[in-house]
Amino acid sequence: MKREQAPEKFRYPLITKEKLTKIFIRSLVFTAIAYLFLAPFTINRQATIKVYRGLTEGVTECSFDRHYSAIANFGGGGYQTDDGTNAPNIFSRRRLDTTALLIKKEVSNHAILLDGYQGRGADPNTNRDYLKTEVPQLPDENIYVDSDSTSTATNVDSAKIIIQKKGFGEVAFVTDKFHALRASIILKIKKVNGCIFTVEQVNEKFNSDGMKEITQKNKGNGSLWRRFTEILKTASLLYDPQGQYTSQVERSLIKLLNK
Repeated sequence: MKREQAPEKFRYPLITKEKLTKIFIRSLVFTAIAYLFLAPFTINRQATIKVYRGLTEGVTECSFDRHYSAIANFGGGGYQTDDGTNAPNIFSRRRLDTTALLIKKEVSNHAILLDGYQGRGADPNTNRDYLKTEVPQLPDENIYVDSDSTSTATNVDSAKIIIQKKGFGEVAFVTDKFHALRASIILKIKKVNGCIFTVEQVNEKFNSDGMKEITQKNKGNGSLWRRFTEILKTASLLYDPQGQYTSQVERSLIKLLNK
């Protein structure tokens, strides 16, 4: 008599190309996370001192009572619309709106748009066109666009080249509050004569209605995610000062979590 087999409780997964790709991405992500924990053993003393000083000194805030050589706008990303054109995302829009507001208040009459690389086929003038719509009186020759950088650190490198080429003095950098500390640390590390205006700081002073919307948006998933990744990115300055590796990790995490 044939012995009856118990049903298997474990089933091997069906291996497909999609699943193999997912496993590969997860492996990369887990390796990256493991590296974050191992980073304290790989950092150098000089980088530690610079970041520590930046953290203890805090954000170098700009003053509304001063006129700056230029306003440098950190890009926040973009997306492709249904008709195939590019548009700034919510973070880029509110930073550009803030830059426009400062120009209208005559804080500066030059703008440096640190848009960075937006992807293959993306229009490098998307944010420039948006800003011109908000402040049409700003001359074209007073707008400088960086469309090559891939991180905050390389944003600052591009800004430094423009600042030196144009002979600018102190420059006001515009970004969101959650990004201000890391941006300020990088400005100090790279010895750029600049300070920070946050979106929240400027709108609280000049645009109370807009500030209500910003406060509401800051509670959304996008802002929560960016605040979370800022912690990792700030820590990564110790071993990845240009932010290249960390940016790749973030993109992989987003892809993985959106599956």
